[in-house]
Amino acid sequence: MTAGQVTKALGDPQKKVNFGTRSLWTCKGMQVVFESGKVIDVKF
Repeated sequence: MTAGQVTKALGDPQKKVNFGTRSLWTCKGMQVVFESGKVIDVKF
């Protein structure tokens, strides 16, 4: 999924942290990890 698809499905994230080509979003009790704009991991 792309960042836009995640935002559409879950709404705006509570927090975003960017580091290099990766981003970590905190959304509704989960963390979504992106690399180069695509989801690579979801942590509950």
